[in-house]
Amino acid sequence: MKRTTRRRLGAGGLLASLALVTTGCLQDPNGSGSGTEGLNGFVDGGTADGDGTVTMLGAFGGDEQKNFEASLKQFEADSGIDIQYTGDQDFTTTIKTKVTTGDAPDIALFPQPGGLAELAADGYVQPIDTFLDYDALNASLVPGFLDAARLNGRVYGAPMRMAVKSLVWYPKPAYNDLGYSTSPKSIQELTDIADKIKASGTAPWCMGWESDQATGWVGTDWVEELVLRMYGPDVYDQWVSHEIPFNDPKIVKAFDEFRTLMFGDGTTLGGVKGILNTGFADAMTPAFDNPPKCLLHRQGNFATTFYPPDVQANIDSKTGLFVYPPFEGGYQGQPILGGGDIAALSTATTTTPSR
Repeated sequence: MKRTTRRRLGAGGLLASLALVTTGCLQDPNGSGSGTEGLNGFVDGGTADGDGTVTMLGAFGGDEQKNFEASLKQFEADSGIDIQYTGDQDFTTTIKTKVTTGDAPDIALFPQPGGLAELAADGYVQPIDTFLDYDALNASLVPGFLDAARLNGRVYGAPMRMAVKSLVWYPKPAYNDLGYSTSPKSIQELTDIADKIKASGTAPWCMGWESDQATGWVGTDWVEELVLRMYGPDVYDQWVSHEIPFNDPKIVKAFDEFRTLMFGDGTTLGGVKGILNTGFADAMTPAFDNPPKCLLHRQGNFATTFYPPDVQANIDSKTGLFVYPPFEGGYQGQPILGGGDIAALSTATTTTPSR
């Protein structure tokens, strides 16, 4: 049965909101600009009608949400559109409930492409080429980015922010004073550095997995990093697309390598129990103690938003970073693990799908 629902905006206003999310914000990783210049070439102008509101649902909150909402202010002022963003760490469950009960947001910001593909297959998401200039959008992005939201030849969403995750952060003054390398050439060389740090009485690695309903994603990122470095992007793609089983011997070996690298006595601050009870946003805080309680933190470029205020104010002098290096004897190259959120327009903005 097809049921008509109330339009919150005229088509131009709603699509302008989506274009803002998928272009301007993507080009502004610091979340400080309006991003309105990113609209050119993607949609025709439009004005709000109805109550002038666009609702958005996403998974990020805290400082990330504050920065995102700040980046929308100028667009809201210029367009007269009120964008109401709701952050929900249980996004995966919430979005399914909302779309199936007719309470879908206008725009959903999916943290995982698999969840988007599932709802698109059920008819709850509109393909972006029905309302955006696909070629113009594709030309503005790194090649292949839109493929993350491709299903049966159609693309159902576009990245509104992307993160580089393959970074190792360290407290610059303390780390440099100790004389450790800031450019290890392999995971094995980095492990030698970690062993020296541990021998000095300090845990080399800072780590935290607690993230409410999403607890554990930091650990899966680690395993993904190792799959990429041990076996390369082709095996990684086969794994995530279920062309090889989740427990393929290569994947099991990557899990085993992670355990060997991180869970020896004294290697990770707090050990196994400690990381499960440490919020991912708090993982590196002990690195800024005097003396530091840990020195290395593998995390995405968004990690700095969680550092203490005095560190954020002096980020270049207080922190350093290097790329998580290749695995000696593994894939010949320097793969980079990325992450982000994909913006998609709900079909409930006009009608609910036939069921």
